[in-house]
Parts: sequence; structure tokens; C-alpha cells
Amino acid sequence: MSRIKIILYYIAQKIMISKMLAIGFLFSTTVCLSQSYVDTTTNIFIDESLTKGFSTTSLKNKVIIIDFWATWCAPCIAGMPHFNALAKHFNNNPKIAFATITNEEKNKVQTFFNRTKKIFAGYTLLDYHSTTTNKYKVQSIPQSFVINQSGEIKWKGNPSDLTTLIIDSILINPFYTFQEETAQIPASPKYLPHSKNSKMKIILSESADSSSKQNASSNLFTKKGDFIKVEYLRWYLLDFLEILFKKNKESRFVIQGNSKKDFKIDITFNVGGTIDSSFANKYLPSVPNINFLIDLLCKNFNFSLQQKIILKNGYQLVCIDSINLKNAETMHLSPKGIEHASVSDIVNGEIVFANQTLGYAINCLEKNLNTLIDKGVLANKKYDFILDVTSIANANKKLKEYGLSLIEVKEHPFEMLFLDFK
Repeated sequence: MSRIKIILYYIAQKIMISKMLAIGFLFSTTVCLSQSYVDTTTNIFIDESLTKGFSTTSLKNKVIIIDFWATWCAPCIAGMPHFNALAKHFNNNPKIAFATITNEEKNKVQTFFNRTKKIFAGYTLLDYHSTTTNKYKVQSIPQSFVINQSGEIKWKGNPSDLTTLIIDSILINPFYTFQEETAQIPASPKYLPHSKNSKMKIILSESADSSSKQNASSNLFTKKGDFIKVEYLRWYLLDFLEILFKKNKESRFVIQGNSKKDFKIDITFNVGGTIDSSFANKYLPSVPNINFLIDLLCKNFNFSLQQKIILKNGYQLVCIDSINLKNAETMHLSPKGIEHASVSDIVNGEIVFANQTLGYAINCLEKNLNTLIDKGVLANKKYDFILDVTSIANANKKLKEYGLSLIEVKEHPFEMLFLDFK
């Protein structure tokens, strides 16, 4: 064989070996990522860990606390301090392990942590195929499980309800199971529809629930911003009007006569399409069905209402850093139309917003700071926020992170809602 042929043969061999190594690396990486941790005893199947040091022995023979979460789940994010506090309390106990699981892609999860500067204690695990989520039949999040060494579920529920006492009890007696409490909800009243149209179901009634708690349920479907199917049971009338008008009753409602603050209603409103175009702009622009429902509420519960522009002192939200505001735009918009959005309760003075409009966040600020705030520009764009609602000063400190600020304004035009109860 000539020297040139030998050299060419040597190069070809090198190329073939390199390709085989590359293919082998890709295959081994894929296997590692698709099943990096499998435990059929506990039904935990993990594709990847964002926590260094996680291995096949990390959860073996331990009581495991699993918290299922997602970056779009505001209550999950708001509950992180509670989860971390529990993990810290049991940090020196080798018989217990804390882990969080999400089925979102790695880049989105890492972007979330980079944005918020938040961390989860314990192991941060990724379940891309929702295998573990499906095994535990997780229908909603946040949801936590306490699993004993035999893989049996000893407790499940909202992570905010999990306590050191519950965990200690299971550590002492791994076979003890906490029973779930069932909420006592008053039966829905029987009532007659207001329309005989078989394609339309509209029911408005005073609720049979006379308890001081709202204890309410709700469900609604919209089309192009207008209601087509609504079921709100055991809701205070004023709270429902807040939803319809997107105005806070504490700061935007001017109530005259009998306010019926403790008056609860049941609403079933199923109309399918558009009721009547003549209602298109009667109270609110371009939502005939909502306007029709408002009209029915006024007639059924004997009150009138109108919106007026009033000059009052308050605050206006302004953008002071467009780059920071751009960085806060939501990660959860979907080109396929399937989106997640949520808002948390107040936890340690903060509210978490995921995929919510700036206008909605401002409404929450206005409600909890008990002051008038002008929505200003960009009110309909969607963002991911964590806002402080303990004071104007603290709110501004947090808003600054997103390139926003509340500035005081005097004699500013604010939209108010006047309700006259007969």
C-alpha cells in the first residue's frame, strides 16, 4: 500500500471513530436525560436534576416531601418560602428528603430562577414527560405529597397546609395516614330560569347561603373578551360587580342607599353566542353579553348604576426603564393558544402574578394599597410580576425592579362607578 493510501486510510479511520464516539455520546446523553432517575417503589421518574449532587441514592429509604409546581403557577411561587422553611427545619435529618418537580422545559425553569433570584431548597427536578405527575394523579398545582420509605402516600394537599407536626408524625410512625378534611358547602338552591329560550339559560337568584364567608365557586368561559358561559355561586353582589367592571369596590365604587354588602347571589348565564348587539356599549365597550348581564342584575336586584369621570388625587403608573419592563414580559404566551395564567394570595406582603396584564396588577395594587391608581399605558400587555402591597414606598421599591414607578397626581381624572340601591 502506498504512503498516500495509508494516510487516507488512517484519516478515514479517525473520522469513523469520531462519528461513533459522537453517536455514542448523544445516545448515552439521551438515555441519561430520558431516565436519569427511576424508582418504581415511589413512582418517581425524573428526566433531569437542576441540583448538583442528585443521584440514584438521593431519595432511597427516606421520607420524601414532593412539591409539584410550575413557573406559571403564582401560588406555587408564593409558597416557596414555606417549603424552604420546612426543608431548613429538617435539614440535618438524614431520614428525610425534599424535592420539587415540574414538567416544564429546562430553559424556561432556569430563566425563571435567573429572573426572580428565587431558589427552592432540596432537589429541583424536571419531569419532561409528566410521568411522575401522572403517576400521582396531580390534577392541579401547587400540590404536595409526603411519601414514606415504602412508597406509600401518607399525606397530600396544598403545600401551605403541610406542617412540621405532620412530617414529624410520619417520621415517628411511617404507617400513619392523615385524613383529608372535606369542606362543608351549602347546597345550591332550586330556582327557575328567567328565559324560556331552550338555547339560553339565564338564572339570577339570591343565594341560599347566608354564612358570613364567601365560600364561593366560579366558572366562566369567554369569547373575544365577552362572557358566553358563567356560573358563580354564593358570590357577594358587589364582588361580582368588581369582576364585571374590573374596578375595586373599596376605591372605585360610590354607593348610595342600601349597599347590600352581605347580599349573596347565584348566577348561571349560558348564552353561547351574542345576545343582542344593542347592548354592545351600554355600560362597557364591545361586550354586549356582559352589558346584558349587568342590565339583568340592575333589574333583578333593584339598583341603578353609571360610570363617571371624577377629578381626584391618586397615583399614576409610569415606565422609568423600558428595558427592565421588557424583561418582565411573560414567558407563558403560547402560539397554540393554550396558556396558563394565575395570581397568588398575599404572602408576606407580596402578590405573585403570572401571565397577567399590567392593568390587572394595577387593580390589585390599588385594592390592597387602598388608593386610586391610573392604569396608564401598556395596561393590556402581559407580564410576570412579584409586587409588594404593604405600602406605597415598598410597592415602588419592588416596581423599580420592573422599570416602573408610582408617581403622585392631583386632580387626576379617574373612572368611578356610582351604584344607587333602592
